[in-house]
Amino acid sequence: MSHSLDQPMVSIIVVSHNMAQHLDKAIDSLLQQTYPNLEIHIVDDGSTDNTAKVLTPYEALPNVHFHYQNHTGTASALNRGIRAAKGQYIAFCNPEDTWLPNKLNRQLPAFKLNDRIGVVYTNFELENKQESFSPLHELDYVSGDILLPLYIKNRIPLGTAIVKHHCFKELGMFDEFIRVSEDWDLWLRFATRYEFYYVDQVLHRYLDRSSLNNNNSERFASHQFIREKFLNRYGSRLPRATVNKGWSEDYMDRGELKLAQGHQTFAALLDFFTALRFQPSNKKAWKAILKTLVNYDNWSI
Repeated sequence: MSHSLDQPMVSIIVVSHNMAQHLDKAIDSLLQQTYPNLEIHIVDDGSTDNTAKVLTPYEALPNVHFHYQNHTGTASALNRGIRAAKGQYIAFCNPEDTWLPNKLNRQLPAFKLNDRIGVVYTNFELENKQESFSPLHELDYVSGDILLPLYIKNRIPLGTAIVKHHCFKELGMFDEFIRVSEDWDLWLRFATRYEFYYVDQVLHRYLDRSSLNNNNSERFASHQFIREKFLNRYGSRLPRATVNKGWSEDYMDRGELKLAQGHQTFAALLDFFTALRFQPSNKKAWKAILKTLVNYDNWSI
């Protein structure tokens, strides 16, 4: 099938490790896209479940491609898909997530607004175990030069984004050393040279992962590594206030997770005080400290 220049190819990369129970639903949502010119690259990152059986019905489809590798991690598998991609644009879908049918058609026109746009992303719905959905509005989504707010907090879930293939060729792929939040590291690099554009529509359904990965210490350590890595190379691009606010946000997040998990109340309080040390005006930290002190009788150490 031929396609006009107005319909450039989009390569969609799905990385799966032991997610067979969700994988067919994700693939079906991609095949139901109203945009016709797409290819799908499914990278099996060393699964030991029945992923191969789930993928069998898709083997005859000419625009679905399969790649198998030993379990080396998400970043490595994403890079495997990027290297195989032929599209002018690259998009991603987690194996437990789904796209709405008009996702590509709604996002791709944004690239024509400005040659400097390298990434177009959207809002999304959070899906819980009961398969009910709720749009996420907890972040202030922005367009244009988003480097400063992006350094403070990652606001772009990987599955919402479509990226110019050229961005990877110019600024590199995923850092395979990073095991958590590898997409944030990528967005920060891209934000040093490209603009981002936000489409204010829910076009992606994102499974609530709170029960899948609650390794708080691993996430915090990864965020520290990503921040330090970026500062070492691009630190001159960031005001000190932005750097301090980013560190403050990390300590706030870690403290709030400790409280939510119902343990380490004293450790959470220390994190809130550290957040204040970096950003004394952090109202969230002041409120968290007061609330924790009021509930002193319920403390756990």
